[in-house]
Amino acid sequence: MREVTRRRHQAEDLRTGRAWAKQVAKVPVPPGPTAAATYAMLTAHLDQLRAGLAGDRFADRPLSDVRRDHADLQRALAEAVAHAFAADAAGALTPAGVTSWAGEGLARSYEREMLMFASADDAPRGWCPTNTP
Repeated sequence: MREVTRRRHQAEDLRTGRAWAKQVAKVPVPPGPTAAATYAMLTAHLDQLRAGLAGDRFADRPLSDVRRDHADLQRALAEAVAHAFAADAAGALTPAGVTSWAGEGLARSYEREMLMFASADDAPRGWCPTNTP
């Protein structure tokens, strides 16, 4: 009888994802800053990139430079999304002004998606989703 109960529990653990969570909990935490600390450092870099694109809105810069700035911001936003969800998975405390890590990750993901549309050839030069009315 105990063997049947144990197998049922194992099957339920597999179905619900608890088996995976138990394995992940055994993995040691890698050295270095946490995902939340990395996200905090990344927000300052994101602000600089956004300000650079917003300031270039009417500047006469080569299109290749503007595209490179868009690509840099897109990569930084992708990294921010990954760190936000990693901080959520680790159960890190949210910084001031952030209601949840998952919400923050989704917001950065949406911003990245809008940036991808903005960087298309038919978008106005220097347009950035953070400087629209």
